[in-house]
Amino acid sequence: MDSVPIAFLLIARDSGGQDLPPTCQSEQVFFQRNVSRAFKVQAYVERRTLRLNLDCANRTAYVITWTAHKREQEVLVRTISRRKFIRTTTLATGVYLGAASLSRAFGEATKAPSPADLVPLGKTGIKVSRLALGTGTVGFSKRSRQTRLGQEKFSELVRHAYERAINFFDLADMYGSHSFFARAMKDAGIPRDKIVICTKIWLNLNQDEEIRGELDRFRQELDTDYLDIVLLQAMMDGDWPKRLRKWLDYLAEAKQKKIIRAHGVSNHTLCALETAAKTPWVDCILARINPRGERMDGPPEVVVPVLKEAHAAGKGIAGMKILGEGYIIAGREDSLRFAVELGCVDSLVIGFETPEEIDDIYDKVGEILRESHA
Repeated sequence: MDSVPIAFLLIARDSGGQDLPPTCQSEQVFFQRNVSRAFKVQAYVERRTLRLNLDCANRTAYVITWTAHKREQEVLVRTISRRKFIRTTTLATGVYLGAASLSRAFGEATKAPSPADLVPLGKTGIKVSRLALGTGTVGFSKRSRQTRLGQEKFSELVRHAYERAINFFDLADMYGSHSFFARAMKDAGIPRDKIVICTKIWLNLNQDEEIRGELDRFRQELDTDYLDIVLLQAMMDGDWPKRLRKWLDYLAEAKQKKIIRAHGVSNHTLCALETAAKTPWVDCILARINPRGERMDGPPEVVVPVLKEAHAAGKGIAGMKILGEGYIIAGREDSLRFAVELGCVDSLVIGFETPEEIDDIYDKVGEILRESHA
């Protein structure tokens, strides 16, 4: 009969979260093979049971079940060597043992995803938070709802977003948000290398004379040596790569010189989006997506396959209009869940206007991620 030594440290806590004298500082137990070819271990503390099953046929995951007061919680964790000691588990008395505690318990356990996680933006090499602060709600003529807040409240918004681990900020020349954001960074003392700045170039016409110098102006307004992401804003036609060839070449050259790290487009029609998904030049796309088709380029059942195609090709996808520019705020949880669970939207760009809105959406996305992980 095979056996595997496992070390547990069981720490009891009261309902207020305070540590109690440990009922067992160290207890060695063993896996034992049974007829179902599973390894099982049981450790008991105050009538509560921690049970771990290892499926020998599939060594990609353990299934951990914790039972107390007839409640049961299941968490998936990554495989570790059968002969590797597992250290430190926290067993809370009277409250459930969550995924975070189990992750600490098993050194190689997966933790539940969080809005604070930094995730790859496609294959750009850039890592962004799952939530992004948008600064262009009803943005036009160098103004938006965010800039209309005034510098003090704008800075407060940026500071609060950064404190909630949001590192991705969506700006645009058309929103007039460059100078506001530069001041907000300074006010909050945000290190430039800790955040990702996305901005956009608005093209009324193919004005060749304006190509050179745009990025220099943007960098001056933002008081930065480089820009992380620069998008051509609001593409409307399907042949934009051909029509704007000089702009594509200009941004590709800027990327080679490390003036920018990635380039791409935002789209305001389905044909423009479909073109973006198939265009190798595009590193990332800012796309309108929500479950109701509100302020989108087409119905979700048409748009989603295009986004999945683009993401599968390595393009970063940032979703906008998640809340339909406020028109589906009452259904925000369903809309957030829809976008999060698509699997092809790297970050959700939302035009927050108050710190309280950030907290509300942050908490809701956190709940959705934890539920999806369970």
